[in-house]
Amino acid sequence: MKKNALLESLIEWLAYGASATGSLFSQYFVFCGFTSIEIGFLAATGPLISFISNPFWIGMASKKGFKLTLPTIVAGAALGIWLVFVLPGFWGKFIGLSVSCFFTTAVTPMIETRIIKSIKIKNIRYDLIRLWGTIGYGTLALCAGILVKIGFHMIFITQSVMFLVIFLVSLRFKDVEEKNENKEIHKNDENIVMDKKSGSGMKMALLGEKGSLKMFAIMMVFSALSLASASFNSVYLPLFISQRGYDISSAGISFSLMAFCEIPFLLFAEKIVKKIGNFLLLTSAMFILGLKIFLVPHTDSLMTLLLVLLLNSWNFIVIYYSIYNYIHFKLPQKHVMKAQTIFWMAQQGLAFLAGSIGGGFLIDHFGVENTFSGVGIFLFTLSIIITAFYLLIRRSFLKKAI
Repeated sequence: MKKNALLESLIEWLAYGASATGSLFSQYFVFCGFTSIEIGFLAATGPLISFISNPFWIGMASKKGFKLTLPTIVAGAALGIWLVFVLPGFWGKFIGLSVSCFFTTAVTPMIETRIIKSIKIKNIRYDLIRLWGTIGYGTLALCAGILVKIGFHMIFITQSVMFLVIFLVSLRFKDVEEKNENKEIHKNDENIVMDKKSGSGMKMALLGEKGSLKMFAIMMVFSALSLASASFNSVYLPLFISQRGYDISSAGISFSLMAFCEIPFLLFAEKIVKKIGNFLLLTSAMFILGLKIFLVPHTDSLMTLLLVLLLNSWNFIVIYYSIYNYIHFKLPQKHVMKAQTIFWMAQQGLAFLAGSIGGGFLIDHFGVENTFSGVGIFLFTLSIIITAFYLLIRRSFLKKAI
């Protein structure tokens, strides 16, 4: 890693490390005795608040600058999470989360936006920076999973410390402006506009050679379904582990393992996306994600569960990267901010909302194991259908080109 990328790598590590400790909140809510529906609603608090917090903080950053806005956000996050711990009962936790999430839900989007601008100027690969986020997530998930044996208050101590460190590191960031738009992207955009009457521009976009908002919209529909399923898995995996009677540290170990599994992909992500293409990368990850979720309830021990979770090496991170790469390196620069906003709304908002609340209702009616199986079957079946459709279009287009 180049020296001029150390700051970006460090703050990425810290941001996802803080996120990892937050992933154990659902385990804390199981400990508090809440039902699956109550856990779903509490987990959905963040996505709901993000519809307010992200536009607010983005607007604040555009007026006051990133250097002032991010420290304000993380300072509020470090203090706000303690309301979740100290306020009693379901409604107390809901109020605490509502206040806390106004700050916490904006941390990662703000950091990612700032990092993307910085690495474009420095000409640094994003996959290698994002790798440190995965390492941070895996490390802190493992640590928090072990520390929770002392008491659930350790989750809150760990996360608040992470936010305070981010606060100190963020003071070293400077506001930056991006360089001129990539000329090649402009040319691609012009070609699509000139050729849109024949529709071949859309077909070329589908093949991954050009970027368009139409293709982005199609990818976002399928990625949203995938992210909703991934959110369901994240929220209710601790509940499944609790029902199986595994050790209290098992949830943290599971999340840590899933994070570290992402490292091999991130080491070669740039080469892989060039070879496979964004769309096929997305659908292949959908299939493996569905298979993983389907297999979870069919495990009969913690060891077999961990073996199934190894499939996470081609899951969330692949879906995330296929979309994020398409936004920042395929779309014309004038559409990037709009597409990025839609992406974060889908990931942090709609998808997580559907996965948490919808999952809670499904579990309440069909049980944990049946819901995991059903979600998994739906996702990998859908991935097969849309992959077949994609291949048919590609084959048809290539024949016409010949």
